[in-house]
Amino acid sequence: MAKNPQIQAAYNRGKSEGYKLGLTHGRTEGQAAVALAIAGKLEQLPHVKGFGPKTLEKFIEYFGKEYFITKKDDKSNES
Repeated sequence: MAKNPQIQAAYNRGKSEGYKLGLTHGRTEGQAAVALAIAGKLEQLPHVKGFGPKTLEKFIEYFGKEYFITKKDDKSNES
């Protein structure tokens, strides 16, 4: 503990703000990692045995078409 109360208060404030900033960054990094992991799993769905076009269409409808790139969409983006 510092002898000067103002220095100690500034130290405590900086420590608290740094902790909050670290939590925010950690949460953001964690959410990005989870999003990438889920995206990787979703990309593999068409290749899963027993997972046909009807089931895939149900997933696409449930999650939303904006999360999936179809072959038609992919070719139109390349032009």
